[in-house]
Amino acid sequence: MSRTITGLDPDPARAGFVRVQLDGTSYCSLPVTRIAAAGFTAGDALDARRVRELNQAADEEAAYRTLLRTLERRSFAVAELRRALVRKGHPKDAVEAALARALRAGLLDDAAFAARF
Repeated sequence: MSRTITGLDPDPARAGFVRVQLDGTSYCSLPVTRIAAAGFTAGDALDARRVRELNQAADEEAAYRTLLRTLERRSFAVAELRRALVRKGHPKDAVEAALARALRAGLLDDAAFAARF
């Protein structure tokens, strides 16, 4: 099934993010860098592979946002956070991508977490 990106508008709630519209309906909000790296532009007709790619990006971003909100409450070990994100319904591959992103950003450190408890 082909879908069309009908809009890529700045997200007023999040600097550096764009709201993606598919077939005239709001779909997700993604970092500008992710949109650019994937080569998505307004007017693109997306085949099934490109729709899956956009879905994956949206799932990964949703898992990462949930991860950030979860870390606002307290620290977590990586395995514990993995279980929490999967329990919340995020796909496992999106959870792994979110955890990798958080590790690269220095947001997770099992050794430091263990030393605090």
